[in-house]
Amino acid sequence: MGASIEAGNRWIRITRESLFFVGVLLVLLEIFCRVMGLGRPLEALRVDTVIPGPEGVMERTDFGYIPQATVVSEYASDPRGYFGPGNRVSHGHNALGLRDELHPVAKPEGELRILGLGDSYLWGQGVRTEDLLLTRLEVELEGDFPGTLQTVNTAVPSMNTWWQLASLKDQGLAYAPDLVTLFFVANDVEDQVWDQGQQVEAFRAYTLMAFEEDALSRWSRLWRFVRGQYIRFVQGRRFIEDRMGHFQPDSDQWRSCQTALLQMKERLDQEDIPFLLVILPIFFQLDDDYPFQSIHDVVSEYATSIGIEVLDLRSAFPGYSGPELWVHPTDHHPNEIAHRLAAKAVADHIREHPALLGGD
Repeated sequence: MGASIEAGNRWIRITRESLFFVGVLLVLLEIFCRVMGLGRPLEALRVDTVIPGPEGVMERTDFGYIPQATVVSEYASDPRGYFGPGNRVSHGHNALGLRDELHPVAKPEGELRILGLGDSYLWGQGVRTEDLLLTRLEVELEGDFPGTLQTVNTAVPSMNTWWQLASLKDQGLAYAPDLVTLFFVANDVEDQVWDQGQQVEAFRAYTLMAFEEDALSRWSRLWRFVRGQYIRFVQGRRFIEDRMGHFQPDSDQWRSCQTALLQMKERLDQEDIPFLLVILPIFFQLDDDYPFQSIHDVVSEYATSIGIEVLDLRSAFPGYSGPELWVHPTDHHPNEIAHRLAAKAVADHIREHPALLGGD
């Protein structure tokens, strides 16, 4: 009996000491997280405000945004010192609802035009007009070709390849472009999602989950850090698997996208207009084992097989992993640095293939 009591007391003592050790360890880890700035409260997502134009119109056009409206995006912070007062960026639109100057439909003599099709990456969420990819492309190619070079930006957030085909037919061809460029992102196979809200960043789903803090996260930096890492890992893998699934041979989304690309190519061939497909990366692990390269390869292989010129921009951002090229830690759109590097890569490709703009 005495031996049993002694054994029981020993077990209680060991348990008590173990719990004490675990408690001390947790306290030390909590202190470490606070000292190192780990598990800090997450910043709020950006807030968009639509300011109507002089006529007060608040309805979108068929192939653009709201005519003459300005979308003001306000971020919680300004890590690069890039945003304006109040951490805001304004996105203005012309009378057609496009984020560009209002180009005359009739092309002036001696002018070369590059038409840009795309979604929010090309539209330039969080990027000032002067820093947009197509704006920078004009600067990059200035003087390389005879005449005046103009780019026409018809990109609209949240639109897929089918919508971009319709936009090309309805308004793009009217500008008599000398080159059509389609800026493709891995989410362009999805159904049109405008009515569900603007797609902001590649990992929107897990970002939002991380923002939904539980009760313990309000008290413990350690718990908030561990929970956030877990959510990013699980939801990040889910996002990657979901993207990959969209580009399988039996995927309805990918088949539909292929049909849209083929029709786009056929229509441009009828007009004798060169077509350049530019594949933009999802800005994640660019300098490591980039998880979306197989999607780039699938799109590139198909486009090449039907005679479309392809430029894969994955290698256009040497030395960058991805987050440094985000508009904001809570908004994974490409920032002004990414737009500049992408514009340079596109310009270099056009210089190497001058026939794209009617050169020799």
